[in-house]
Amino acid sequence: MPGYIFNNPDYIPADGEKAAEFSINYLLKSYKVDYKYDTKRQTYQRYVNDKPHLDLNNDNPVEAANVMVIGADHKVLDDVGRLQIDVELGGEALLFQRGQVTQGRWSREPGDVIRFVRDGKEELMYPGITHILVVPNAPSFSSHVVYGGADGTT
Repeated sequence: MPGYIFNNPDYIPADGEKAAEFSINYLLKSYKVDYKYDTKRQTYQRYVNDKPHLDLNNDNPVEAANVMVIGADHKVLDDVGRLQIDVELGGEALLFQRGQVTQGRWSREPGDVIRFVRDGKEELMYPGITHILVVPNAPSFSSHVVYGGADGTT
């Protein structure tokens, strides 16, 4: 089964742009998703509608060491609003790790996982949970993601 290539957990990238938090704007105004970096845990904590997103099995916060945001073409299939989302084509992407963001592209070969690529090379993931968030390419990929902040939460 295909998997990711992992980085040394102690390695902190020096060339990323600071991103202590970020927001994902989906098409539904009533659904707001935020991630905030926790420097002690070295993970992004997930929030939904300004409240911590808790795992219903154990009430622990939902968190991820790697958060990949990818842009994909969305097509409405019917009047109920069901969508067809193209997760084969590849496209623009952001990778949030260790309080930083890297801009790149995502790609996926048949039978493989979605991979984050920068300058033609696959980026390494950190051990732990990885979230992949899919946003529409329209009106633009960048209109769905807002990030910033230099410091993580403690």
